[in-house]
Amino acid sequence: MATPLFATTLATQTRHGVFAIERKPPPVIQAQGTGVVAIVGQFPWGPVGSVYEPADIGDALKHMGPPGFDHTGSAYLAMTGKAFPSLRLVRIVGASPVNAFKALVDAVPATICTVTSKYPGASGNSITWTIAAATDGDANHFKLTLSITGASGTTTEVVDNINFSGAGADSTFDFTNSVLFGTLTKAISGRPVNGSGSLAGGTSSAIVAADYVGTQGTADKGMALLEGWPDVRHVVTDDPGNTIRAAVNAGLLAHVEFCGDRIGYTNGPRAQTAADARTNAATMQSKQLVYADPWVYVRDSVDGTKRLVPPGPFAASVASQLSPSTSMAWKDSEVRSMLKGIVDLEAFRGDSAGGNTTAGVCTLVKMTSGGFAFESAV
Repeated sequence: MATPLFATTLATQTRHGVFAIERKPPPVIQAQGTGVVAIVGQFPWGPVGSVYEPADIGDALKHMGPPGFDHTGSAYLAMTGKAFPSLRLVRIVGASPVNAFKALVDAVPATICTVTSKYPGASGNSITWTIAAATDGDANHFKLTLSITGASGTTTEVVDNINFSGAGADSTFDFTNSVLFGTLTKAISGRPVNGSGSLAGGTSSAIVAADYVGTQGTADKGMALLEGWPDVRHVVTDDPGNTIRAAVNAGLLAHVEFCGDRIGYTNGPRAQTAADARTNAATMQSKQLVYADPWVYVRDSVDGTKRLVPPGPFAASVASQLSPSTSMAWKDSEVRSMLKGIVDLEAFRGDSAGGNTTAGVCTLVKMTSGGFAFESAV
């Protein structure tokens, strides 16, 4: 019970009334932010084995899915089209990922230097390199360009006037804010010949459920990395695929209950019925887990294609934008605007939405007045 600043002590007073007495003020309650969402998924690019904290959504897109990389994957689509207040991102790759690289050679050919991609994985093999004359006019210097082009656009980075010739000081580099350049390491003195090609050797093994979940209590990878981030209040994954989905969902439930300070958001596979959703959700009942249904269609920002994506990230985005006292099932236009990224539902649950609520399923419904909303916030 809170201690009042003012109190009446009738035992020492002979008249009725309220009398002020000095008391030590109660401690000020420190508010806890509720808007931090962690997305764990197979992003096309970005750091591995750590939690990336973007400054804003632009920074998130720059590092986890810059133009030129695939923007059709579930993780990228989970991150976009929603007004997340604050994000923490965990990229999932298979075991022992390797960065793409290229040894740049002279006419002998002998390796003058090696350039390595910023992040590991096979997607780095799509990065091209070009060596050209330096703009400072010194024939012993060179310009190196890394670039990637795809349906989503082009990302290009240039390092100019590189000196590895042995005459004068060798060039040094700061790639802290680079997206494509990881390292550029000199092997011997000289200048590589002009030319172009692609990086190669970027690999990672097949993804398994353990890559998503990690080892509880060790903060080693996947969700376990988030154990050291007490500001995270909402955790959601992309679509891990049918083969490992049940194990990933179970891992998410175990993670949020282990941490005790956050809510998880999950869903079943596409094309399931309302009855399927209830059966699936029955195995994941927890006050710290939201099971959302059905899958939804979003509009691809690249070519306008309608793509089917899981509903969990939309549930997390709504909850993160509302105060803890406001239900994510609030049907106000404010909440519907948070779901404007949805263009259609895979299935319309109709009267089954009520039964879903009883079974612990949070159902997306289409409003007759326009837009979409959650039927309940179970």
